[in-house]
Amino acid sequence: MPDAPKLRVARVDLFERPVRLRLPFRFGVMTLTQAPQAFVRVELVDAQGRSSVGAGAEMLVPKWFEKLPDQSHEQDLQHLRTSVHTAAQVVTTLNPDSACGLSLAIDLHTTQFLHGQMQPLAAHYGPALLARAIADGVCRHLAVPFAQALQRDSLGLAAALKAHAVAPDLHDFDWATWLRQRSLPASIALRHTVGAVDALTEPPADAPDDDLPSTLVGVMQHMAPKWLKIKLTGDVEFDQQRLEHIARVPGAERCQITLDGNEQFANVQAVSAFWAELQGSPQLRALLARVAWIEQPIHRQSALTSRVDTPGLPPLVMDESDADWGSWPQAQALGYRGVSSKCCKGLYKSLVNAARIDRHNQSKPSQSCVLSAEDLTTQAGLGVQQDLCLVGLLGATHIERNGHHYVDGFGSAPADEARAFARTHADLYTPADRPRLYCVAGQISLKTIGAAPGFASAAHPDWSSLAAMPVSASASSTPTLARTL
Repeated sequence: MPDAPKLRVARVDLFERPVRLRLPFRFGVMTLTQAPQAFVRVELVDAQGRSSVGAGAEMLVPKWFEKLPDQSHEQDLQHLRTSVHTAAQVVTTLNPDSACGLSLAIDLHTTQFLHGQMQPLAAHYGPALLARAIADGVCRHLAVPFAQALQRDSLGLAAALKAHAVAPDLHDFDWATWLRQRSLPASIALRHTVGAVDALTEPPADAPDDDLPSTLVGVMQHMAPKWLKIKLTGDVEFDQQRLEHIARVPGAERCQITLDGNEQFANVQAVSAFWAELQGSPQLRALLARVAWIEQPIHRQSALTSRVDTPGLPPLVMDESDADWGSWPQAQALGYRGVSSKCCKGLYKSLVNAARIDRHNQSKPSQSCVLSAEDLTTQAGLGVQQDLCLVGLLGATHIERNGHHYVDGFGSAPADEARAFARTHADLYTPADRPRLYCVAGQISLKTIGAAPGFASAAHPDWSSLAAMPVSASASSTPTLARTL
């Protein structure tokens, strides 16, 4: 196996693009109607002076990374921007290293500096975004697809994990064999999100004037998903009536279900009482029997303080509580049966958690756990493609996707940019003149994103169309600190 190339980051550019949703998206305490999308571009240089450019993109979503009632949406966004700017300042001070080595160093330095200034998920956001761009740049430097780089450990995962000791429980893990076994399937099943205010059967009065579905009935006809992810509010009367309504939607009776609590419950006892109430509805017996898991029902402040493996409950999966490298082992010890993968939490942490779960399931198949694949309203282009590629390689068979439902195609991106992505990834977007994410019979194709040199994309954004990411006061003070790390 060849050594992972060691490159330095010569330049980082940070951008944003506004994203307006075609439908309001209600999750937890937030109803999202618009948000910026962040973009990062890095220039990598090797010892011979050869350079390559990598890129990544992710939504800046308020009230998910931090759910503090006294903190405004704008403060949430500024924290995320501060994390990105801090990570960008740190990376240009680091010595040449592998993709994973650079990314782990960025993560450790950035989160150390931001400790106490924001919640952990927000602090990890910037390093996670930089990691994707660096991985893309290294793959382009080698002229290989991400899957091939991963299989050969050209990203330097095994050595970097050992050097930084972020996963001591895997010190004896056979990374070479496990990485060689990563393969990308031809497609992955869509798990369609049903937001808490989504129309089910009748279009809303202000339904968008486009040819995309605005009701769950329309989604079932248009994309035929075999999985649904249903957002809960924690109000048992409202949720019971809504679930009963969903159960009557034609096609829903064939769908497997996951439920998302979005931190709406104080403890596992409240979740158990809620579940018992739902079980009392005869109209819900068939739907509840198809529930694979409940995602993050307990608020992150108390989610990891007591056991959650309560008899009668479906498996609980951790999402927002997955704040640090050691969060999943801690949760698993408390009875959680799964953890989510999201690129916004870090692609290398997803790989580490997948390895942990694979090793556990091989040794204890009767107590198997799952790595679920969840969304952050990822947008067409870099965001959705990199996330799809990662979770496909992790072995997930279905993935929550909602960005294509709440945003029309490439949104405000220039038409030429959208067509460039559609031209190079024709299996993923259609039609060519107005590209949208293509889902047929509930499946999303992964063929071209797996073949493209780079991290899942043969195209890059139109950089000239993007605005510079604003710099907050706290971010502007980080270069001095970064030089001392």
